Amino acid sequence: MRPLLAALVAASVLILMGGAAAAHANYVKSNPASDARLTKPPTEVRVTFSETPDARGSDVAVLDVNGNRVDAHDVTLVSDEVNTLRVSLGAIGDGGYLVSWTTVSAVDGHETKGAFAFAINAPLPAIKDIGPSAPPPTALEIAGRALSYGGVAVLTGLGFFTMFIRVPAADGEVRRERRLVMIGGAALIGGTALLALNQGANIPGRLLLLLALRGFAGVAAVSALVLPSRLLPADARREATAFFGLAAGLTATLVSHAAASGDLRYVALDYLHVIAISIWLGGVVAFSYVVMPSARAEDPMGLGRTIWRFSLTALAAIAVIITTGTLQSLDRLVLIEDLVETPYGIALLAKIVLLTLLLGLGALNLLVWGPRMRRGLAASAQFWRGVIAETALFAGVLVAAAFLTSFAPPAQANGAAFDETKHTSGIRIELLTATTLPGRNRFVVRVQQGLTPITGAEKVALRFTMVEHDMGEQELVATERAPGEY
Repeated sequence: MRPLLAALVAASVLILMGGAAAAHANYVKSNPASDARLTKPPTEVRVTFSETPDARGSDVAVLDVNGNRVDAHDVTLVSDEVNTLRVSLGAIGDGGYLVSWTTVSAVDGHETKGAFAFAINAPLPAIKDIGPSAPPPTALEIAGRALSYGGVAVLTGLGFFTMFIRVPAADGEVRRERRLVMIGGAALIGGTALLALNQGANIPGRLLLLLALRGFAGVAAVSALVLPSRLLPADARREATAFFGLAAGLTATLVSHAAASGDLRYVALDYLHVIAISIWLGGVVAFSYVVMPSARAEDPMGLGRTIWRFSLTALAAIAVIITTGTLQSLDRLVLIEDLVETPYGIALLAKIVLLTLLLGLGALNLLVWGPRMRRGLAASAQFWRGVIAETALFAGVLVAAAFLTSFAPPAQANGAAFDETKHTSGIRIELLTATTLPGRNRFVVRVQQGLTPITGAEKVALRFTMVEHDMGEQELVATERAPGEY
């Protein structure tokens, strides 16, 4: 069975080398460009996104100033320009036009929306055109993600624990091991079903395939339990459990935020993060559910040796989690204040706090309770209370991870040509422009304090100076058009 594990690693490398997938399909450019001033009417509108949109669930609508749709309703994904949707236009005259777009990611099914304007021999229409928005995650999506991640962790961690830390010997341990495989497999199947249900009939084909593979991994893990031992010995079945957990974890990475930067290193870092956290947290669940009931009557010295082996494994996993998590966070956060001022940052902070608590409990096992038991001293009660607490925190980590992967990172690209965020005097200020073309441009300033938009500001102004020449200073006063947005 070990060749299967090697094959999975090789397949992972090939898949990761094959290309990255962003978590949301965001506006990159368009033709006509945002805020373009034209002298002749175009025959089509093209919008290019940060990754491939699913044409079935996406739309590009071209509206005149009266809100009438003037395109031909024939949105297609073009073959001569990557990640680009096209809609054709009929004969349109002079005036201002709004292009309102909605995309469904072909990768993870997330929806994003945005709009931009162009004009033909006329002023630009007054529209809200900067920054695509994504709806908040649904309860169904959060539940599906949490169950899926739980299934990945349980199968991967259980397989690793029973192969390298402690091989179940007593009949009771073997029965509990089999039950835990069924729980992990059922979590994968149930989580996959909820995610597919959340997407509905317009689920993108690539996402459907990866979810199907994830669900199949759960089915296969459970099915392996019914095979006779002459076909699949116990050792091989444990390797199969780990294999199916790793395979399901790979599907999670391929629909994650990791590839939003387009850098394959971050995709690899995300998969290593998934593996490490699954070995640690899934191992904790295996310890508490499979080993704990029968180990209470064991010699404390023997149990202490098992704790020592697992603690060293957890220590290595934690080092990988911290390294990969830090490197990914540096790429996804704009400011350190993002941890308390954005939904993504708050979910990340919650996950960090929970993992820190888990680390503290693990340190007690490694440095206090384990050594005491290896010396034959009584410390089992304290150790088991710590394991129970770790298992409860594990559930919290899953929920935090589900929210984290549902929200768009603060550093993820949006539809603005220029986007800069600063933090001063406790206020978060973000400046966006729809285009960097010469001529009349629109500027948007977003201000918030913590998570609260600042409304009714006495004055929000932009001051401009020439870089090349001393021509004084010009001031542009902004008006509020939405809470915290001027």
